[in-house]
Amino acid sequence: MSRQSKICECCKEPLVRREGERPYRFKKRRHCSLGCYNNTRAVENDVPKPCANCGKLFSRPRMQGQIEWDKRRFCSIVCATTGKNNPAHSHGLCRTKLYGIWSGIKTRCLNENDAAYKHYGGRGITVVPEWIENFEGFAEYMGDAPGDEYEIGRIDNERGYEPGNVRWETRKQQTRNTRRTLWVEFDERLMSLAEACEIAEAPYKKAWTRLRRGWSIERALQP
Repeated sequence: MSRQSKICECCKEPLVRREGERPYRFKKRRHCSLGCYNNTRAVENDVPKPCANCGKLFSRPRMQGQIEWDKRRFCSIVCATTGKNNPAHSHGLCRTKLYGIWSGIKTRCLNENDAAYKHYGGRGITVVPEWIENFEGFAEYMGDAPGDEYEIGRIDNERGYEPGNVRWETRKQQTRNTRRTLWVEFDERLMSLAEACEIAEAPYKKAWTRLRRGWSIERALQP
């Protein structure tokens, strides 16, 4: 039997029936490769749709799956949690990054069986009561993340997750704000030693060793 051919819907190159490919599969196939299939799918799914609350057009996020995108009705966390078209307990955000963060915070602060409990709930880190069962209130306070690389961190690590003590932070900010962080007075403000070393272009290990020996911060950051 001679091979049939047609045109790829993406690159417009001839779409040739593969060796051993069954006729009904070839009949359904519209692309010559997986790359062309993904390109076409991205274009098809990138059609903006209006927000059910504010009416603003919004596009599909790069990492959001097709099923979640089909169900999504709001352009942002704020519209989803405060919108007039969003009844209580139907925010539709259970698969979002913010919901996962909120759930993780409650688990490590309230669940004694969680591996991280000893570092959070076990040492008195709690969640403010109005956020424990109210994701909408938590989401309204935090808003959308500034970018994919941001996570929620606590400003004062000895206090819990409460208004005024939580913010969006990059991974770099989080690693510089832990219980083990060494804080110094430099350039007329309080900052971590790592940040001071970055500003002064000084090696962190050398500066840390000098401070342990009792040197001043200005002297420790010198070459």
